[in-house]
Amino acid sequence: MTAFKKIARKFAFSGICGVILAIVLSIALMPIAEHLKLSVSHLTHISVEELPEFEHLPKDGEINLDDTGGYPAVGEALGQLQIDGTAVNCTLYYGDNEAQIHAGAGIWEGGKIPGENGTVLVAGHTNSFFRDLESVKEGADIFVQTRYGEYHYRVTDMQVAEEDDTSAYDLETTVPNMILYTCYPFGQVTVTSQRYFVYAEFVSGPEIVEVAENAAENS
Repeated sequence: MTAFKKIARKFAFSGICGVILAIVLSIALMPIAEHLKLSVSHLTHISVEELPEFEHLPKDGEINLDDTGGYPAVGEALGQLQIDGTAVNCTLYYGDNEAQIHAGAGIWEGGKIPGENGTVLVAGHTNSFFRDLESVKEGADIFVQTRYGEYHYRVTDMQVAEEDDTSAYDLETTVPNMILYTCYPFGQVTVTSQRYFVYAEFVSGPEIVEVAENAAENS
């Protein structure tokens, strides 16, 4: 066999190996690519028609939920969440299962809602709606517009903690506050055990003085 034929065979074999490697990589990365594609679609296709009209919302005083449609049902678009100094601006749902946090941010129904005394625990995906949670600074203002009132919180602290670290949040307090969290590191598309927590104190908003009948069922 001539030296030329040997070189030709060597390059042909390398080419075949390159094609096989490219196919294997494309198959392996397909789920990630699909996940990223799905996340982008969530950012650009929010169901705006689900949102209530935010006109003449009370910013203080007292509110009876029975006068504004009752306690929210799981899956309901409760309002809008926006954090100054970041790109976080999304629909806020009551409930934090996949259906809700694929469409925006979700309030854990085992906690409180804005206007109640206690912790409002809000979840969001790190590769979509809460991707820019990393830009939050201490002192940043958080605004939540709900169908029954407008709420203002102020960021007091941030930290990274393990998902099973129960010291990272207080769900027993009766002091009104908000905790937002997402998976960490930011932009992660695979399973991770770490969470990034943002803590915020209550500044203003109407107090819920009468809780509708189905509130106890949802808590």
